[in-house]
Amino acid sequence: MSHCLRILIVVFVILPLYAAQEDSPFILKQGHYRLFDDSLRIDVAVSGGKVTYTIGTDRFSGGTSPREAFEADTPWFLYPESSTRVWIYYGAGPLHLVTVTKSEVVWDNTNATPGLLRVAPKPVVDRRNTNTK
Repeated sequence: MSHCLRILIVVFVILPLYAAQEDSPFILKQGHYRLFDDSLRIDVAVSGGKVTYTIGTDRFSGGTSPREAFEADTPWFLYPESSTRVWIYYGAGPLHLVTVTKSEVVWDNTNATPGLLRVAPKPVVDRRNTNTK
């Protein structure tokens, strides 16, 4: 295969596939995600049928421990709304909001703060409601 043909395949076939994944706001599979000009980092791992994740910056992060991991075969998603807010849902539990500040990662959920559901982005609420039916 010629060098030019390889470049054309990369430019017109492979790169658009990566771009399509970047356009989707929902994280639905394991991987290392660097978002919002690398100011937000999300790592999702699946091991032994369990999902764990970390959310943060290059300086600090927080996430689930192996004990807190959830079943990979339950409906779940992460939704990075901005460089400082990530919405998380798994199973039939509450909707979680992770807020990344300059010095920490803060966790909240709809059980602790029922009004949180009113400020969640519409795509998050819609997807959560679809998964709880």
